[in-house]
Amino acid sequence: MNQHLSIRVAWHDSKWNGAVCNHPSQNAFCLNLPRIYGEKDDNAEEAISGKHWAELDDKQLPPCKAEGGSFMSTRKYFRQFNHPYNKPRSKEIPHLALKTTTLEVPPYSCFAVPFWWMLRGNQSTIREWYPDIPHDENPPFSSSWVYTSKTQEALLKRFFEPIKEEQSLVVFYVKGANPIDEDSRRLIVGVGSIKTKSKILKYNTSADYTYPLWDRLITHGIRPNDATSEGILLPYHEYLELPDDFQLKTKEGKKSKQDLLNEIKLTLQETASRQEIIDEFAYGSEHVNDSSILVVLGKLRSIIERIKDHGIVKDVWDQHLLWIDKQIGKVKESMGPFPAFGNALLALGFQYGHLLEEDLRADNHLGTKDSPWDAWEDAIYGRLNLGRKPYSADLPHFRDIWLNETTDRKNLLILLSRFELSDKQIKNWFDASTRNKLGYKSTDAELLLNPYRIAELDEGDQENYPIAVETLDNGLFEDKAIQGEHVPEKPQLVDSPLDQRRIRAIIIHVLKRAAENGDTLVSVYEIIETINTLNVQRTTVLPANYVVTNIEFIKEQINCIDQEEIQSLQLAKYNDIEAYFRKVLIARSKKQLEPVDENWEELIKQVIVNNGITFEASNSKHAAALADQITALQRITGRKISVLHGPAGTGKTTVLGALFGCQSLTSEGILLLAPTGKARVKLGKMAGGEAYTIAQFLNKQKRFDWNRMKPRFSGPEKYKGEQNVIVDECSMLTEDDLYALMQALDLGHIKRLILVGDPYQLPPIGAGRPFADLCTYLDNLESGNDDFEATEALARLKEVVRNVDGANSDTLTLASWFSGLKPSKDADTIFQKLGDNALLNDLHVATWEDEQSLVKALNALLIEKLGLKDEKDYAQLNAFIGVNGEKN
Repeated sequence: MNQHLSIRVAWHDSKWNGAVCNHPSQNAFCLNLPRIYGEKDDNAEEAISGKHWAELDDKQLPPCKAEGGSFMSTRKYFRQFNHPYNKPRSKEIPHLALKTTTLEVPPYSCFAVPFWWMLRGNQSTIREWYPDIPHDENPPFSSSWVYTSKTQEALLKRFFEPIKEEQSLVVFYVKGANPIDEDSRRLIVGVGSIKTKSKILKYNTSADYTYPLWDRLITHGIRPNDATSEGILLPYHEYLELPDDFQLKTKEGKKSKQDLLNEIKLTLQETASRQEIIDEFAYGSEHVNDSSILVVLGKLRSIIERIKDHGIVKDVWDQHLLWIDKQIGKVKESMGPFPAFGNALLALGFQYGHLLEEDLRADNHLGTKDSPWDAWEDAIYGRLNLGRKPYSADLPHFRDIWLNETTDRKNLLILLSRFELSDKQIKNWFDASTRNKLGYKSTDAELLLNPYRIAELDEGDQENYPIAVETLDNGLFEDKAIQGEHVPEKPQLVDSPLDQRRIRAIIIHVLKRAAENGDTLVSVYEIIETINTLNVQRTTVLPANYVVTNIEFIKEQINCIDQEEIQSLQLAKYNDIEAYFRKVLIARSKKQLEPVDENWEELIKQVIVNNGITFEASNSKHAAALADQITALQRITGRKISVLHGPAGTGKTTVLGALFGCQSLTSEGILLLAPTGKARVKLGKMAGGEAYTIAQFLNKQKRFDWNRMKPRFSGPEKYKGEQNVIVDECSMLTEDDLYALMQALDLGHIKRLILVGDPYQLPPIGAGRPFADLCTYLDNLESGNDDFEATEALARLKEVVRNVDGANSDTLTLASWFSGLKPSKDADTIFQKLGDNALLNDLHVATWEDEQSLVKALNALLIEKLGLKDEKDYAQLNAFIGVNGEKN
């Protein structure tokens, strides 16, 4: 089976034409790539701007020579390679014999380097796919890369072997910042046929051995404005050259320059695209599988149609469209009905799954459109003569294993092999015990009836993204051009994009995406609108009453809420969590405790003194703040759950300092928690003790899943240590975080749970805003409400006392307008000062036009205000923010 190739290129202001940029110093987008950032010399490049690389010696070539900077060159040039290990060293290593090697680079060519494959940390994974890869040796120095020539050569052979001349396609992409879309993670700039692939290149040597270059020379077929072109370069530069005030009259109305750029950009992060596709455009060069290429070609076709309609750039667009259609046909012709057959065998436990598939195809026992499962049974039952193979002795054992599998288990494995999944993903779903351990509650029979349950439940992990609906679509919709005679059969077969199983899975996807952005409840109207604009391969437009019509099926997995004539949907998990919060948080907020016998005023004053601040009893602000803080301490110690909140500068730190000095609380024990490492360190220093991140605490309770980086809601036992729990920076807690924490605590043992934070700061990255919602609920309770007593659990600090040299802090004054409190009567004067930094005390206002000018402004400001030597003075910066290099 052939693969396709991605190649990363740096942004170039002259269409990668093999010349130095016309304005090198103005092209900061390429600095996003570390190899260019470390070597780029604007002054030297400006001196030779516009000159072709063929006219320069190797030392003059810009650093983008290693990042595809000339892949559209019409002229050949020469490039030198020096092995990075061939440097003066204290140890003798074989690389010292390697000599400078000069290579000729033909027109329309560049180098592909598979960095991921060459990392030592990835070798165990690669060896699971290909057990015949020789083991590497440990280098005599610290290195992240494979060391021996033998291992490197085997890896390069494995990587480039499925890249076929005249069959595979190459996709050129820009990673990160670019002038088309600065937020784009990957911008595709061109797609073409691979015309030639060099042999493995090797270094010249003075010894009887050598090492391979990791770079492989690839020549492509992209020829702009040429009817014989076998590829397309997107005309971004021509659109960028349009005047900024350019407008085009179209049938949809007038469109600006930016509107047009948005219509022709080909990026990889549009909503609902398979997230796995991003990994195929990473690490310099990677394999791009057939289904991803079909996504790229489909989007490219739509973009070319738009470019034709715009009529701005002349090219042979009709011929390009014919070329795209031809490639789509060729790709489908090369695809088979069970793309993950090899991975499915790995999941079954047959470690030579990929080698067996290669042998079956090489010996013509398995055609492109054949079912590999028929060939598998022929192999294990001895009906095929495969000769002596590394796996020959294993086949009879797997015959017995296969015979003992139930029909449902076999059918499930065969079904899973229809989807482009990793062996681990397949094992997660094929192995019932693993499935249950991960919390994916579905039987084999249920998955066979509704394969989209996989997309509904799968959460992914550090190795794999959650399995997407589109991934399943590719294996469940009939497409004889790909599947031949082995199209899926009912009930797996999906014959309409409106199949209720598919739509429910998409709705769950939309709800999960909304939860990641903080919203756990989404109206049906918003869901339908979102689905109708999803950028999926199979266009999905929902009728207005689709949800109502299929509500009973949808409600099997999704909670439906009707309120004030607005119907909304919610993931069942968050419905359960929020019901728990409504019950437990309010009940414990109403539960009164015996007052703590403590002189809070003295404790507060002691904290103030310890912080080097003078308390002035005659100062009305100081007196008001003191009274405010005493009341807060009485409240947060008087309820089983309490909330301490207020804007910056109101003394939350002072209140906590006094709390830590309270002997009755310290004798009961105080557990200190925070959502982040920085907040944990700050809290621990404040208390003079040890604090934990919530993840660390949950991990100690065996309630954190590090593989999926998510808290668990259950564990072997509940925490019965300290009786008082203080959680700082609670505005950053998601519903999952707070729920997991409360499930981990033995609330019958815990006397006080004190939540500290500012609901107007740092919202959580994830589902819900439980702290802000609790604060709002308590704040808005009115007398007569059954829960009114819970208001006593809310301690809200209002008096801002932090100042700068006796004057109000300008930073805090500006922040007060966003604090949820009514600003002081003179707070509006801050807006008069904002135009002149000389009038501001602890605030500085800067402006910028783009990302590059922002970076420059920030660096200049840090150097000026913090006394840094230069923009790389990390030691002084770390000292200022309190990072000392110790493990925290």
